Amino acid sequence: MNRISQSLTALALLALYTNLVAVPLGSEFTYQGQLEHNNSPASGEFDFEFRIFDVIDGGTELSPVFNADDLTVTDGIFSTAIDFGDASFLGERIYLEIAVREGVSTGAYTLLTPRHEITSAPYALHAQFVGENAVGTNEIDDGMVLTPDIGDLSITTAKIVDQAITLDKLADNAVMSSSIIDNSIGSSDVNSNQLQLRVTGNCPSGQSIRSILSDGTVTCELDDVGSVTANSVGSNEVIDASLQSQDLASNSVTRDQMADDSVASTEILDGSIGVSDINDNQVQRRITGTCPTGMYLSGINANGTVQCMTLANVAQFTVLDNPGIVGLYTDISIRQNGLAIISYYDATNGDLKIFDCDNDSCTSGTDLTIDSIGDVGQYTSMGIRDDGLPIISYYDVTNGDLKVYDCQDTSCTSGLERTLDSAGNVGQYTSLVVRDDGLPVIAYYDVNNADLKLFDCTAADCSNGPARTLDSSGDVGSHASITTYPSGTPIVSYYDSTNGDLKFYRCLQQVCSSGFPTTLVSAGNVGIHSSIASRFPTGRPVISYYSISGRDLEAYDCDNSSCSSGSVYKLEDNSTTAGTSNVGRYSSITLRENGLPMIAYFQDNPINSQQRNLKIYDCANESCSAGSARILDGHTSIRSNGRHNSIAIRENGLPIISYYDAALRELKVYSCADSSCLLPTSSP
Repeated sequence: MNRISQSLTALALLALYTNLVAVPLGSEFTYQGQLEHNNSPASGEFDFEFRIFDVIDGGTELSPVFNADDLTVTDGIFSTAIDFGDASFLGERIYLEIAVREGVSTGAYTLLTPRHEITSAPYALHAQFVGENAVGTNEIDDGMVLTPDIGDLSITTAKIVDQAITLDKLADNAVMSSSIIDNSIGSSDVNSNQLQLRVTGNCPSGQSIRSILSDGTVTCELDDVGSVTANSVGSNEVIDASLQSQDLASNSVTRDQMADDSVASTEILDGSIGVSDINDNQVQRRITGTCPTGMYLSGINANGTVQCMTLANVAQFTVLDNPGIVGLYTDISIRQNGLAIISYYDATNGDLKIFDCDNDSCTSGTDLTIDSIGDVGQYTSMGIRDDGLPIISYYDVTNGDLKVYDCQDTSCTSGLERTLDSAGNVGQYTSLVVRDDGLPVIAYYDVNNADLKLFDCTAADCSNGPARTLDSSGDVGSHASITTYPSGTPIVSYYDSTNGDLKFYRCLQQVCSSGFPTTLVSAGNVGIHSSIASRFPTGRPVISYYSISGRDLEAYDCDNSSCSSGSVYKLEDNSTTAGTSNVGRYSSITLRENGLPMIAYFQDNPINSQQRNLKIYDCANESCSAGSARILDGHTSIRSNGRHNSIAIRENGLPIISYYDAALRELKVYSCADSSCLLPTSSP
């Protein structure tokens, strides 16, 4: 363990001048100290942080941090110039705090304690500034403050003694409106022969104001007309077109005073009719809503908002998050409200993020960073619990740990991150499923021991539970994918790196305290990017994966629920691209409402950039022994769409796929318009 300590003395080394001219003393000073590293005088380059505080412990930081990077320390001795600026040195005690780290390090700084008081120098030249509130009337000679000595806008009300500014002190036209405090001019300040004091008088009923006196009082006289009794003035007494707006008291004309058909367009002031004046069952309010891309206007509500529906018979892809390098390790789930939510990795910032879709096709929504503690968020996997709240497993790169994020609401705007397993470097290739008892279970890879592991959550928030090693026979457990039988018992597909095989682990109970590993395919190097689904009601698994040897997409169809035997089907090989493509990487499998599997995957051609696409394989039967492959997204000129994909089926039975566009480094989603993803595509 490295230990950095300090022995230091602060010196204010001020430059001397040989002439007698007053020269301003700058705020920079030289600091010299002694640094020990591992109980010996340090040598080499170190990064320093200097801060100043108002007390020796705790307190308030008085100035921004001053950094001195790659400062050379020789036999423990170092020296540097420090400048915190003028504002912090106002005559009060101040204390210097130092933190240090080795120059080649980018990690945390070591705080050196205690702080040291910065004492004043034994001499000064010419003060460049004075402390706040340091100059009062006793420090100023009478008549010595002239116009050039006063800063613009520096004289405020707090600086002036009452009655101190007399007429002879003010220059002509010196007082402007902006110099006078609002509401400060009273009756004693004005000349009532030139300005009218506030009019306070009024006249009784039947009299009118005749004149207004200088002090604001009034003289009254009797009205020239007789009194008008209630309801005494009718239509016959009023001259046609004689009533003007000023003749009517506010709110004096009610429904009773209006004759039928008496108000025409010319009687209504332009722009005066608002929402409070209309019957919105008969008159439409202003239409303010719009529909997002991929949806059409299907109705207008009485309040002016709009009703939108997804465009029929049009598939579409949408960019959800950019810029930066975002969208790796995606996983998509459908919530109880029918809307998708996507977890993914922000490689630019090393963060775990989610995208909360706000419509069925996910053409719009909100991206949110939910964990930014270190480099976190690779290998995300998500499930929706019985209460409708998402839970996400992922890998903490910084610490080499398995973590989980427990969302506290359906949009995951708040939640708690937890470390589940920190025994060595663990947590890559996480795969999470929520069992029928509502408890999550996570399969993942132990890098240090090269084992397949499983974390059995004993609470819905995964706040506790045991970590179990399932298979330790060689280097096994990467590219794991987990699901459950209809009974809720977990099953896992994964890669045997030692032998280049596709393997399968069958748990014997929901907690998976015991089970059996089985090698399914051993011909060639096969089994990476595996994805597993369990068919209902038999529970027979079907697994998609990539064959490294054949560079093609394959599927394993289990003959029974224990997968003791089965068949291998080559779904798409690279012969369709003259043997130059890698077809089937990043496979993700799901089951549609008709029970037929659908697989999303990536076609990567290192030679031809036009063959780097997101594709799907549309299985024509439950075994996936037949079907058709098609490109979904190949719309960029330099195509690289489809890595890190994840597929799910929406409530309307239509597939939706999240994925990473490596060419543009962004998160995208593809929304199919039919269950086979056959219909044409539109882009926003």
